[in-house]
Amino acid sequence: MTHPTKKPHYIHRMSYSAQEKLVGVFVIVALALLVGLFTLNASNLHLFENYKHIELHVQNAEDITLDTPVLSSGIQIGRVDQVKVTPENSISIRVRIYESYTHMVRTDSTPKLRLSLLGRSSIEFSTGTMSYPEIEDGAVLVVDTPMSMDDLMAQVRPVLSNLEQTIAHVSDIVAAIEPNDVAKTVHHLSNLTGEVSLMAQKINAGEGSLGQLLNNPEFATQLADLLGTTGNVLNSVDRRLSELAPLLTGMAPTVNELSNAAPQLGELFNQTVTMLEQVNQALAAIQPETQQLPDLMIRVNLLTEQANRLLNQMSQSWLFSGGKKDSEQQVELVPHE
Repeated sequence: MTHPTKKPHYIHRMSYSAQEKLVGVFVIVALALLVGLFTLNASNLHLFENYKHIELHVQNAEDITLDTPVLSSGIQIGRVDQVKVTPENSISIRVRIYESYTHMVRTDSTPKLRLSLLGRSSIEFSTGTMSYPEIEDGAVLVVDTPMSMDDLMAQVRPVLSNLEQTIAHVSDIVAAIEPNDVAKTVHHLSNLTGEVSLMAQKINAGEGSLGQLLNNPEFATQLADLLGTTGNVLNSVDRRLSELAPLLTGMAPTVNELSNAAPQLGELFNQTVTMLEQVNQALAAIQPETQQLPDLMIRVNLLTEQANRLLNQMSQSWLFSGGKKDSEQQVELVPHE
């Protein structure tokens, strides 16, 4: 029994020139992929894009290194390409702003250092106003020194210390609590919850005054009637107020006249005061004469009485009687009161 012979691999059946061509195809494909990846990364990394240089002066460049991103409105618009020390012992940071983003950085833009505990630090420019010109190449800006990590930790350390003390106090309080007391408290709360649940069931069943009140349909009807009556009263009040509106409008001219006459009330009051003062002066002038009237009336009464007696005596004398009877009427002068 003869065994079947295995066919050789296809590569062994190809001619030498065909093998060279196949190898060339693989090499060309690899080179094409490499060129494509390089072009893609070059566009993402802005390798062949023009840029502007801006120099920043800071006192502390903590965690700022080469290739630190430069951001504006959350978009990376450049990167740091140089960090050096100036003769004045300040830190000079030169940043590169890509040409496609230079319109976002204006003369009123301000840079800030963003330090991070976990992530990467960055330099952020505020978005400038479009009415201001673009920042020039080689411009020098001074950046306020941000709070360093050491300063931040120095501020956080007292807070952490207070937190530790609070946790220690809570631990002491928890340790002082007796388990039996906790069990009793939980048991009492359970009983209280059961009683509240039982009370709610009785109320829902209509037991007790509150249950009867809540489950009584007459109460709901009375409440609805009361609300309806209240609505009618409010509507009536609204109508009365609407009727008062023309009256108030008609009173407006009277109010205006009163407001116009108000400045003249002061002059009228002054004239009234002046007239009363004149009346008081006139009364004061005739007061002496009025005080003499009682004496004058007394004298007149005395003279009248004397004249009356004289006339009576003359009528009773024989010279004037003329034989008349005594019963004739005598003339009498009545004194004035």
